[in-house]
Amino acid sequence: MAVLRGRSHIARSWLPSPKPDLERQLDEARAKISALEAELREADRLNRKLTARLLVDGVGDNTAASSTGKASDGHR
Repeated sequence: MAVLRGRSHIARSWLPSPKPDLERQLDEARAKISALEAELREADRLNRKLTARLLVDGVGDNTAASSTGKASDGHR
């Protein structure tokens, strides 16, 4: 008795080739995914850059009191 383990045991050679319209749709989907991935990578790069700037430069008015309780030297 053969034990079936999902569809991985079926050879793909018997599958018919996709129709041209389906191939075009697949190509368009792949192109859209690639474009979205590139956009996401750019957004991630900018986010990391801005996060680093905030960590180095701080946030807000440098003449205001800091979160450590010390007043800034900017206003006297």
